[in-house]
Formats: sequence, C-alpha cells, structure tokens
Amino acid sequence: MYPDWVLKHKKKGTNISYINGRYYLYAVSSVWNKEKGRAQKITNEYLGRITEDGFIPSKKRTEKREAPVTVKEHGASSVLTTLGEDVLNELKNVFPEHGELIFTIAALRVIEQCPFKRLENLYNNSNFALP
Repeated sequence: MYPDWVLKHKKKGTNISYINGRYYLYAVSSVWNKEKGRAQKITNEYLGRITEDGFIPSKKRTEKREAPVTVKEHGASSVLTTLGEDVLNELKNVFPEHGELIFTIAALRVIEQCPFKRLENLYNNSNFALP
C-alpha cells in the first residue's frame, strides 16, 4: 500500500509505480483482450514524479501546455463585417452605445441560426471584436 501523500495524487486514469525508492505517476487506459477474456492495462505516458513535497510534472508534459491552440471562425464574420459596414455605421448612429452589439448579435444569428443562449460561445469562437 502507498503512503497517503502519494495516494492523494492518484486520479481516475492514472497509475502509481514505485521504482528504485521513488513514486511515479503514469496515465493509463485499458482495452479488451479477446484472447484472455479480460481488460488489459495500457500505460500511455509518464506524467511526473510524486514526492513528499508534492507532484513534479514531467518536462515533456510541461512543454506541451505552454502553447495552447485556439481555433476561431474568421471567414463568415469577416465577410459580414466588410459587406455590412454601412449597416454597422447606421446602427452606431441610431444606437450609439449598443450599435456594435446589435450588429454582432444579428451577424452571429445569420452565420449560425442559433438560439440566443448559444451566442456567447459563438462570439468567443468568432472573429468579432467588441470594445
């Protein structure tokens, strides 16, 4: 059995190994082995080392987290913003505080034809920029 300070780092989908006096954490999964008639553990990657002071992530895993990738929609919102520039300007004249917001909501509804409750998520993944 492992000490409590080691076990607190064990989560679902991980495995602890004790090698040469040190504790290591690995990501694991399982696949069904038809020949053996049971699940077989597959060790996927080394996550890091566990010490009494805490968890030390592996250098490779730390490097992977440094550059997150985000995907944003660009084409349709760019076209609507360019073609609808006169509409946007008129909305700003009539509604000085909310003209851009009205235009953005209308454009997102044209692009996705979605309910209002999904607009925030669509906006966050679009090319629109509000002040």
